[in-house]
Amino acid sequence: MKNDEKKKNFSFHLQQLLAGQKLTKKQVCLDLGIKPTTLSAWLKEEKFPRKDRLKDVAAYFHTSMEDLTRPAGPDTSTATQPVHVPYETKLVDTIRLLLEVSPEELFSIADYAAFIHQRNR
Repeated sequence: MKNDEKKKNFSFHLQQLLAGQKLTKKQVCLDLGIKPTTLSAWLKEEKFPRKDRLKDVAAYFHTSMEDLTRPAGPDTSTATQPVHVPYETKLVDTIRLLLEVSPEELFSIADYAAFIHQRNR
């Protein structure tokens, strides 16, 4: 499959998924850890995601990489399950963030987490 076809197919399926899930572009960018310009380039058929990003998008929308790149047609169906960021992905993102804060900020975060945990009991 030519690169232009891959871009077109991916863009089509991504637009269908966004519309079907009623997600904002901002939310998808935050959840996937991508820049809005990246998502925009994908939607405008300007760029095609790297394999690791394609895999992330497929997992996010509970579909396969093949479904995201297959030729678009009238019988094209997309994932309809609600989208949830996998727990492991959120955990890794949180750990990365925690590695960047100062010790004082880390103590404040830990205190707040303990407060929330206690409040929810």
